[in-house]
Amino acid sequence: MSGNNEIVVKRGGNYYGFTLIELLVVIAIIALLASILFPVFGQAREKARQAVCQSNMKQLFNAMMMYVQDYDETFPVGYFKDANGQDATWTCSLYPYLGGKDTNRTTFRANVTTRSVYFCPSQPFEPNYSGVESYPSYGLNAYLCAAKTSPSCKPGAPLAAIKRDHGSVVLLADVQYASNRPGLGFRILTGSYFSARHSGRCAVLWVDGHISLLDKIWASNNGMTGEDILDYADLSSYYL
Repeated sequence: MSGNNEIVVKRGGNYYGFTLIELLVVIAIIALLASILFPVFGQAREKARQAVCQSNMKQLFNAMMMYVQDYDETFPVGYFKDANGQDATWTCSLYPYLGGKDTNRTTFRANVTTRSVYFCPSQPFEPNYSGVESYPSYGLNAYLCAAKTSPSCKPGAPLAAIKRDHGSVVLLADVQYASNRPGLGFRILTGSYFSARHSGRCAVLWVDGHISLLDKIWASNNGMTGEDILDYADLSSYYL
């Protein structure tokens, strides 16, 4: 640097000088461009994560429909005892339709990671928790899977029992276990578990297979009002 606040660069035997002001202007321009481009990059990354999330949901939908066809047109139960007597969930029931060997919880835990189709890439994961089968990123509609807090022998709901148009009944949706635990999903979907993790929107998979990004309050009020979803007189005692 010369005495008159110039930065001198030698190139090819010639000397080129930059004043400190010119250098600061260049730095300011770079900083301005970075402030403009970084949010754009962030939005692009989130769009990519949304695409992966929706692909996960499509794969889960296909597995769910294969299960329904194989089990007398009924949805999987939310919580059950596997062949080893261990507590398992609907995530284990779908596992053979996604390349898994069986529905046992031990098999599921040994092979399923947070990079699988059960987990949304936009979800921040809690580093220490067990029971991967119980805390997926996507919750199954409680009214369709005979949700219980303990294992039940009751089957899931028959597909034919759905009263509404299938395009207006939630099958799966982004969930979080609690408002202060966004990194932990939950296997069952009720109105309080919706998670708006996609730029303030919630990914919702409907029973007819289409996917929407919705306001979570709207989704809760319009896709989860139980009494008019299923044609059961004893709905409140049978479910939940």
